[in-house]
Amino acid sequence: MLYFLGEICTLSLPVDHKKGLFRDLINEGIFDVLTTTLQSEDMEVAFKGADILQQFVGWDRNTVCDYIIGQEGNQLLGYLVKNMITDFGEDVNIVFQQIIEEFLMFPTTQGDAFVDILYKKHLRQLVDLMETSPPSGGVTNPVILSTICTFLVACLDLRPHPIMYDFLRGGLIPKVLSLTRHEDVCLKTSAVVFLDTILKLNVS
Repeated sequence: MLYFLGEICTLSLPVDHKKGLFRDLINEGIFDVLTTTLQSEDMEVAFKGADILQQFVGWDRNTVCDYIIGQEGNQLLGYLVKNMITDFGEDVNIVFQQIIEEFLMFPTTQGDAFVDILYKKHLRQLVDLMETSPPSGGVTNPVILSTICTFLVACLDLRPHPIMYDFLRGGLIPKVLSLTRHEDVCLKTSAVVFLDTILKLNVS
């Protein structure tokens, strides 16, 4: 059924017909279906769910954001964050990251509400994962840690004010600094970029 949904969403249709199709799917609870899909431990299933969600984000970010910041949609955001830091492989992780970043770009009250949920409910999860990974290498894949650093840089670039205070107050800087001593070169680079971004924002 999931792959059938994917085929439907990518059909080449006139704009009005596509709008009608997406509206009908939303009314029938497509976001609930995708939330369930994103819970899957099967990488292909979770990735397909993210791919379909991207279709809706591209069509109407406002509607998807409204769902996410609603009580039910908080769960959807949680699974997006979880899959972003699950060892599915870099090409898959980045899809979940890109979906979340789409909503960071909202210069509206919707965007503010989204950021509030993201920071209050999920930021600590990312920081804790960094904290449990020693410089010599730990249980966490360096690619995941690099993804987190890259994502946090995007947060700082797109929504610096809500997050800067939490970063500085919460002692995140020493944790990221420790990652610059990691054996993985890509992770070192991501950590340095993050620290550079923090310093530039703090100076300005």
